[in-house]
Amino acid sequence: PADLSPFHWRSVSFDIYTGRGWQRSPEREADIDAGQPIPPSDETPAGAIIHVNQTVNWLYDHRATRYTLGRPLLFSHDVVAMWRGTADLVGVRGRNNAPRRYAAETTLIAATADGLRATRPQDAPPEIRARYTQLPRDLPARVHQLAHTIADPQPTAYDQARAIEAFLRQYPYSLDLSPPPADVDIVDYFLFDLQTGFCDYYASAMVVMARAVGLPARLGVGFLQRPTNSAGEQIIRQIDAHSWACLLYTSRCV
Repeated sequence: PADLSPFHWRSVSFDIYTGRGWQRSPEREADIDAGQPIPPSDETPAGAIIHVNQTVNWLYDHRATRYTLGRPLLFSHDVVAMWRGTADLVGVRGRNNAPRRYAAETTLIAATADGLRATRPQDAPPEIRARYTQLPRDLPARVHQLAHTIADPQPTAYDQARAIEAFLRQYPYSLDLSPPPADVDIVDYFLFDLQTGFCDYYASAMVVMARAVGLPARLGVGFLQRPTNSAGEQIIRQIDAHSWACLLYTSRCV
């Protein structure tokens, strides 16, 4: 069986970094009936496609957001698919009194380092590059400078991303933090002043620094995977909530 441990339970993605946090741009919505396929994206994947069948059962609340491992293909109930542009799937929510328990079929890309090194940001669609390299005009110059210092010596976009990731891993992890000052750029504050943080800080810094050197990226949110029990089930709790950086080597997060 395929190793699914690197993948997360994804809900939606954010594309607009404001300097104070993240927002979602206006989205196109489409009703998808139970069992009907969600239109596929048109990317050429940088790796093998893994098909996954999953059943999700919400125990303690009744949210409409649909969480899946990978890009959903179809659901066992009526949903609304949310899109940016023509093929950029943002997320899915249930409709018509969406059930607590649902089944979904999804795909994952088992990308390899060699496959990713062979991709180039300029090969992504122009609208993807424009949307996912957006940065605020007032992003501090030292964020740009740091990103280029780390990334520019690397030979490929993939190696640039890995170099930024390795740099950020030097910062210690902590949940015991006060809210940032109201008048600071969050990523600048994390990189140069706070220098410790949790997933939101690391993911935001990774996306912003990738964008600063021309790598399309966005912020994904959802839950971490947990080890399965003897019945093959994962128990996911609110403490497993997570955000992460998605580098878009084609038009899909990898």
